[in-house]
Amino acid sequence: MLIDQSDILIMKEIKRKDIEQILRIAKECKLAGWSENDYLSELERKESFMAAAKVDKSIIGFIVARFNLSGQNDEFNSSEADLLNLGVLKNFQKKGIGRVLLESFLLEARNLDIRTIWLEVRKSNLNARQFYFRNQFIEIQERKNFYTNPSEDAVIMKLEIIDNV
Repeated sequence: MLIDQSDILIMKEIKRKDIEQILRIAKECKLAGWSENDYLSELERKESFMAAAKVDKSIIGFIVARFNLSGQNDEFNSSEADLLNLGVLKNFQKKGIGRVLLESFLLEARNLDIRTIWLEVRKSNLNARQFYFRNQFIEIQERKNFYTNPSEDAVIMKLEIIDNV
């Protein structure tokens, strides 16, 4: 399917009704087994970042991340965030949609003075690892048996955000 980037709408106002489509994408992409309740709880979290890519009325990709809070009033004064899930429907992969979703998160991270982004990815998920590598993430270490169903090691990756002055 040919798609023009101008046809993609990035929405940061994820609604309860959108979770069904997000679950379908997560399943197709074999992401970590989050339940509907996991995604719904993420909608309620102050430190959560959720965005979806839409073409027409269909969600074709999504990203979930969390800014680490610190301080007495749960303020965003930490310099780190965790990228928790990023998925794009297979028919729309390798068309720049994942990059657009990642960039929307990184823009928000920069606005909050986040300096380090962390993530875990299945060791066998070479496409995802290459995607993150192309987007300046580096592999730090492995975490044994991090994933279940099936059991698998995770590769921990990080991105240091450097301001271009």
